[in-house]
Amino acid sequence: MTSRTRRGSALGAVSVLFGWYASVVFAFLAWALSLPAMPKDSALFTAAMYGPPIAVVALFIGALVAKVLTDRRGSDSLKHGSLAAFVGLLSASAAGLVWAV
Repeated sequence: MTSRTRRGSALGAVSVLFGWYASVVFAFLAWALSLPAMPKDSALFTAAMYGPPIAVVALFIGALVAKVLTDRRGSDSLKHGSLAAFVGLLSASAAGLVWAV
C-alpha cells in the first residue's frame, strides 16, 4: 500500500499573500491621503514611481516561496502565505536598496 501525503493548495497561500499586500497598499493610501496637499502629492508620486517594480518583485518572490512551502510542508495556507508575504517584501526592499545605490 502506498502512503499518500496531502499537499496543500498554493492558491490558498497566494490568496493570503495578496491579502497582506492589499492591506499594506490600503494602509499606505489611507496614510498618504490624510497628509496635507504638498506631502500628499510627493508621497503618491513616489509610490507611483517605485511601487510597481517593488510590487512585481515582491509578488513574484512571494508566490514562488508560497508554492515551494506548500509543496514541501503541507497545507497550512495562512502560515505559508504570511511567511511568503514577509519574504517577498523583505527581498523587494533589499532589491530596492541595491537599485538605489
